[in-house]
Parts: sequence; C-alpha cells; structure tokens
Amino acid sequence: PELKRKRFSQTILDAAKPFLSARADRFMLELELFLASGLNIEAYDSVYLQRLGWNEPIVLSVANEEDL
Repeated sequence: PELKRKRFSQTILDAAKPFLSARADRFMLELELFLASGLNIEAYDSVYLQRLGWNEPIVLSVANEEDL
C-alpha cells in the first residue's frame, strides 16, 4: 500500500508541476488530505473553512465585459 501511495503521489505531482510549479507539492499534500478524509468536496471545504475560522467561503468572480 505504501509503495502504491508513493507512486500515485509522484504521478499526480509530475502531472501538476507544469501547471502549479512551486505549489505542486502543496497541492499534492492537500489532495492526499482530501482523499484520506473520506469526505466529499463540499464537506471537506466546510471543515477546512471552519478550521481556518472562516464563516463562509470567499467567492471570487470574473467581471463581465459589460462591467468593464
């Protein structure tokens, strides 16, 4: 199981590095924590935000052309 986990982690890390550069290691850590939690993404985000002490997620929006 440990060898499979390491191979999986390395495969994901290799795939993520071209897109995330220096943050790929952090992404892999967060992905492992998420997968180990057994939660769906909404539940995981909720727990994560609670741990940060945030009440609700910060939503960033993209401006429409009309708004510019």
